Amino acid sequence: PPPPMGSMFAAPPPEKMTKIAKSRTYKPKRQMRVVPWNKLTKPDATTPGVLWEKAAQGEMDSKVDFDPVAVEDLFAKPEAQKKEVLKKDDEGKKKSQIFQLDQETERNATVTLRGLDMTNAAIAERIKDLDSSKMSIVQLKTLEQQLSKDTVKKQLLSRKKSAGEHTDSSSQGQCLNRVQDFFLKIAQVELPHVRAKLMWVQLEVNGELEMLKQPVATLEAALDELLTSETLTEVFLVALTAGNIVNGGTYAGNAYGFKVGSLCKLKETRSKNAALTFLHYICEVCEDQSPELLQLSEELPHLKNANKVPFKDLQKGVEDIRKKIAKFEKEVKGERLDDHLKGQLDAFLEKSYSSLRESQALLDKISEMKNAVAVHFCEDTSEFKLEDLLKLLLTFVSDFTSAKKENDIRKQLEKKRSEARTKALEKARLKKQAAAMDLDDQEEGVDFGEPFMGEEEEEDDSDIIDSLLAEMKAGIFQRRKN
Repeated sequence: PPPPMGSMFAAPPPEKMTKIAKSRTYKPKRQMRVVPWNKLTKPDATTPGVLWEKAAQGEMDSKVDFDPVAVEDLFAKPEAQKKEVLKKDDEGKKKSQIFQLDQETERNATVTLRGLDMTNAAIAERIKDLDSSKMSIVQLKTLEQQLSKDTVKKQLLSRKKSAGEHTDSSSQGQCLNRVQDFFLKIAQVELPHVRAKLMWVQLEVNGELEMLKQPVATLEAALDELLTSETLTEVFLVALTAGNIVNGGTYAGNAYGFKVGSLCKLKETRSKNAALTFLHYICEVCEDQSPELLQLSEELPHLKNANKVPFKDLQKGVEDIRKKIAKFEKEVKGERLDDHLKGQLDAFLEKSYSSLRESQALLDKISEMKNAVAVHFCEDTSEFKLEDLLKLLLTFVSDFTSAKKENDIRKQLEKKRSEARTKALEKARLKKQAAAMDLDDQEEGVDFGEPFMGEEEEEDDSDIIDSLLAEMKAGIFQRRKN
């Protein structure tokens, strides 16, 4: 019989109440934030092979227990009443501003203070003590620019005179933002804009003077090497001797020297072997007779870095630092400095000018060496450009080193060709020898038969041998032909 009508519409079996299933039915009592996911429905989640299949069917559960109340408290949205309180607090904060700052000052100060990992009180104390540790030039420049504005200076001076009002920010700190609190703290420091400027100028000048030391020392060492290098002189003399032989009897012959600018042309003259230039040749001669001359680049270790240091830039750098110090000294001259600040300023100026004098003395020495180098290489001192000479010499040293490497490669190729030629000749010789041995074997295997009947025994032995050889050769030739 057919099943009863009711059984056709029977309810599905109840879902297993796992922790996941309970979480699906939980209804928070407060308005919650949203977890931004794209959810799956049960048909999608129970598709065979899907990651969620067993959990959706109640066959797998979460291993972690959650307290719904704690989760709700953690991710609930703020209540409307608290929003109103916050708004009122913000309005109160705006109304209780002590300093009237323009938007640019407020924004720049906020960014700078955010980058300093210190409290406002610590920053103010460092500026007071001229302690620039943990503060960068950019940060100090920005603070000095904001503190130097006339409107800000007037307000800071006014706050300092009315000491006692709002000086204790602990009572009103809740209604002051960080920028307002910073200016309140810095108002108690004498001439904060001068102190901030002294700090960043001191950092910048000391850094620039330190950066000048290395390139100045490098250039000085390079010029000294050029003036004292015996290897460089010997290589030039080798080139001169070989060049006079090549140029003998021409307008270019009988030379007592050559200009440095000629160095780049040495590799343009080629020998009958197109791969061998004049530069390759003198390099090869040096290797054969004076291999120590191949260490030319090792004797000029500072030449490469000296090419990166234009002498004019060094002179300009020293002059720029001098102008910067003089300008700062002039700007603070009219300020009424306290003893501590004046002592710090005097110490900075004395140290900076002393370092400048040392740098200038080194540059003067380099200038003298520059003229000596011009004379050393027969150049006109009035038109001499040190940068051009250093570039030419660096190119020559590099070409000389490359020529040595190329000579080595060429010799290796020639050696391989020679070995291959020797092997080929040896192979041909062995082949010829083997052919001769085969010929001897064939001659030994020939049967000359019995002597002819009736020959006279008195016949000359030599005639018999000659006739036998003639018959043998004729027989062998006949066999080869057949």
